[in-house]
Amino acid sequence: MIIDFHVHTFPDKLAPKVIPKLAEAAGILPQTDATVGDTLNKMKEWGIDRAVILNIATAPSQQNTINNVAAENNKLPLYTFGSVHPDAEDKISELKRIKDLGLYGIKLHPEYQQFFVDDEKALPIYEECQALGLPITFHAGCDLGFGPPVHATPDRIRKVIDMFPKLTVIAAHFGGYRCWDMVDHFLVGKNIYFDTSFTANEIDPKRMKKMILKHGSDKVLFASDCPWKKMSDSVAHIERMDLSISDKERIFSGNALELLKR
Repeated sequence: MIIDFHVHTFPDKLAPKVIPKLAEAAGILPQTDATVGDTLNKMKEWGIDRAVILNIATAPSQQNTINNVAAENNKLPLYTFGSVHPDAEDKISELKRIKDLGLYGIKLHPEYQQFFVDDEKALPIYEECQALGLPITFHAGCDLGFGPPVHATPDRIRKVIDMFPKLTVIAAHFGGYRCWDMVDHFLVGKNIYFDTSFTANEIDPKRMKKMILKHGSDKVLFASDCPWKKMSDSVAHIERMDLSISDKERIFSGNALELLKR
């Protein structure tokens, strides 16, 4: 089984408006049209069994609608994450609603949401997610659509996991896109998951294998960042590392199933 832990979709009416703008800003060619239907078709074509859909509230007013849509799509082969915005007055009550809706966690994107990951205003979110048992996936490191400063660097993420040791944190893009020296220094070996999204053709497979073995394959989640990376290319990237069968089983699905059941 292969579970892609980092996929983005948009409602059918919104996707044609949003995807071209995002693609132009980042200079990336999308691999799907980012609708649920096309994503499911491409999953079959590329040999992906299940996917975790990550949603982002880029404004406080979007929380309720985004989480309602996430709940509608929350059925196999899809698992969905909701989102809250650090500037929303009702972010804590919305986290409780996310839990009640049966969503599997939340996604926070410090670049789109314009906050540093260790900002004081975000701490109540982490405290509540820790209490509710809701995992958080952070966009980590640089984002091709944004200039400096980087809002979720590995050193700042380290502060969060030190403050909230029982919080389940997933740092996307293998701990921090284009910040992998810092990832090695601050995060490798710590109590945090890395997803492998947007690493195909970005990190040398030999270096990534060394980091995986040092960190522990039980804390790595296969991910692509579809539609921005082709899922099958991301699978091939992991295969090139010549990891053991047990390591690959954990990365491709075992860790995800354990985390999602939790």
